[in-house]
Amino acid sequence: MKKFLAFILDVFISFFVVGYLLAFLFGQDTSEGFSLKGLPAILLFIEVIIYFTVLRKQLGQTLGRKILGVEKKGE
Repeated sequence: MKKFLAFILDVFISFFVVGYLLAFLFGQDTSEGFSLKGLPAILLFIEVIIYFTVLRKQLGQTLGRKILGVEKKGE
């Protein structure tokens, strides 16, 4: 259950938090949230991939796993 909650938290961090930040920086925020098109959408896609792969490889866990205390990879 902790792993699932960590995944949900990771999705929230990597998609919504960074998505809103990119939308704000590129002027693509809307009253309902954000709507990324073009370069900002590509940047978000790349960020999500980097978030899950690099953090797991370099730190052994993502931020969601760290916050919820899920064991590191290989432990």
